[in-house]
Order: sequence, then structure tokens, then C-alpha cells
Amino acid sequence: MKFKTTQKAIKEGYSDIYAVNYCDACNILAPFEPVAYTAGIYGWNCDVYQFGQYAIATGYRTIGDVVPYELIKALNDDAKTFLELYGNGVITGDELQYNCRNLIYKITDAMNAKRQ
Repeated sequence: MKFKTTQKAIKEGYSDIYAVNYCDACNILAPFEPVAYTAGIYGWNCDVYQFGQYAIATGYRTIGDVVPYELIKALNDDAKTFLELYGNGVITGDELQYNCRNLIYKITDAMNAKRQ
């Protein structure tokens, strides 16, 4: 169950936060539950997914370093394949999470390489 928090708390709680527009990473994040969400005067802003020291914020008004759309699109297409395999009973839920987590680490690796 996710809890409501502030952008300030998210920024203080994670070493790196990656921003993804609403639904751009829906396949990658499908096997995971958000840990928190932020909201403001206009309503819901974003959901926050935790992966170790990293967080991915996805929504209408995200926070963090923006992940390039081309990277997200390519990885989201890969995750769609894993979801189809899971739906057909070819892989287990644990294997689905493992594969999607590896795709998320590709995002973090690419963003870290971009900074250097």
C-alpha cells in the first residue's frame, strides 16, 4: 500500500530519482507496487517506485532527472514481451520481476553514464 508524501521527502530519501511521464513505463513497472505518491493543489502528481537507493517517479508532474523517451520506449517494449510470456505461462512472476528489474537497472546505468 502506498502512502502520501512530499516531493521534499522524496528528494531527501533517495540518492537518484528518475522522472518518467505517465504511462511511458507502464510495462516495466507493472510487476511492482509504488511505495508512495505525491499530490498537490491540482490532485495526484506522481507515483514513486523504489529500487534500492534509486527511485522512479512516474506521473503527470514528476520529480527527478528526466529519462529520455527513446530509452524508455525501447525498454518498455522489451518489458511487454516479458509480460506476454508471463501471461502465456512461459515464465513465473518471480522471473517477470527479475527481468523487469534488470530493465530498470539499464535505465539507472544509462542515466549515470549520461552524467559523466
